[in-house]
Amino acid sequence: AIYKVIKRREMERSYQNHKINSINILNSASQSNDYVAVAFLEKIELIPTADIIFCKADGKHTVFVLLNGTKVMSSRNLGEYSTILDHNYFFRIHHSYIINL
Repeated sequence: AIYKVIKRREMERSYQNHKINSINILNSASQSNDYVAVAFLEKIELIPTADIIFCKADGKHTVFVLLNGTKVMSSRNLGEYSTILDHNYFFRIHHSYIINL
């Protein structure tokens, strides 16, 4: 029984690491294409950076507010997006907010 629990946790960690690597690859590729990869649970969505009004921290998550009024939640924290988003177009005005200039 303990072996099954340990194996399951190892598989979950491996899946999470693979997911993080996929997101990082998408984000590095998307920086030149003006898109940002936003991940939440089992879904990864590519959002055009021009459509982002602002991003706000929500605990360990980030909420993207878009031009069309929709909100997209990410399972990554705001600090990670602070390094991903182009500093020529995005500015961190507060520890909880990044705005699109």
